[in-house]
Order: sequence, then structure tokens, then C-alpha cells
Amino acid sequence: MILLYPFMGIRRLEQIRRALASYNPQRPSKKIIYQLDQERPERDIYWLAGLLEGEGSFFDGPPSSPNRPRIQVFMTDEDIIAQAADFFGVRYSLARRYGAEAMKWKPAYLTHLRGKRAVELMKQLYPLMGNRRQEQITNALLSYDSNKRRKNTAKLSEEQALEIYRRVHNGERQHQIAADFGIDRTTIADIKRGKSWWWLTGEVR
Repeated sequence: MILLYPFMGIRRLEQIRRALASYNPQRPSKKIIYQLDQERPERDIYWLAGLLEGEGSFFDGPPSSPNRPRIQVFMTDEDIIAQAADFFGVRYSLARRYGAEAMKWKPAYLTHLRGKRAVELMKQLYPLMGNRRQEQITNALLSYDSNKRRKNTAKLSEEQALEIYRRVHNGERQHQIAADFGIDRTTIADIKRGKSWWWLTGEVR
């Protein structure tokens, strides 16, 4: 616990404090925790690998930007999401959720890194990940070509993507939605299944 303490979020830190406070009859735990709080080290790639193994995903680029692979983290601990976003050098946001059950769920947050920076980080993370995450990284890297020109077809705004997501989950026919937006039905299906715009809708394939 003492070794893990500097890498934990608020929820886990409180659990460790309680466990240490109950352990030693000579009660040195307060001194130990004070020292750990004062000497908390910088995050490193191993911390991020552990987080992404449990809470992250690696995706190839969406149809509208096939050369922009993504690393995504989606979870309910805001302090941990904030640390991951800081590591990526990006912002995080509150995930939008829909449906009758959504009000019962805890707030969830997401952050993502995309494009060339995501590709370089995937290569660095690969040896540290388990089989499932390594397979995701492999698929993402295979889809990436640094010399490939980006496609500009079927571009959607965030508002349009969310509107499509709402409509398709409300039971509207995909061919009608596709006609309304002037895009292919496969784009509608990808949004519905979470193959594209997952960072916005919170849908994970």
C-alpha cells in the first residue's frame, strides 16, 4: 500500500489511509502518510499503462478521419480523468448519456488523445499492456499511415453527431436519418455502435 500510495486517486487514497491507520499498534501511519503526501512523485508511463489496462481503450480512426487513431479513458473518478488528461496534454469533459436509466448513473468523464501523438504513445505503451489492449493497439497502428492524406468526406459537427445518436437510439430508421444528413447509412451505423464519435456519445464498441 505504501508503494502504491503515490499513484492513487482520491478514492483509493482514503482507503489506504484507513487501512494503514488500523495496522500498526505503534501507530506510525500518520507520519508515513505525511511523508508520502510531501514526496509524491511525478506520474510516469507505468501509472498510465495501469490506468489504461483497466479503464482505457485504443481505437483506429473514425470513417471521417481514418488517419487519427485514439486513446480514450472513460470513468467516473474525475480526479483520475483529470490526471490522465494532464498527462495527454488535453482537456477532459463530462460524458453525455441518454436513456431512461441515465439519471441513476454516477457522472462519468472522458478524455482522449488522437493522431500522431496517440500513435507514438501507443508504441511506448504496447510492451506494458495485456493481450486485449495489445490487440487494440495493433489494429489502431495498422490503420495509421503517416504519409496518407486525410479524407474530408462526410464531415459532421458535434451537434449533428449527437443528433444522429439520439435519433437512431429513439428507433428512427437509419436510411431516413442518412438521407436527412446527406451521408451514407454506414456512418449512421458506426455512430450507433460506437465505431465513430464514441468520445462524444460515450458509446464504446
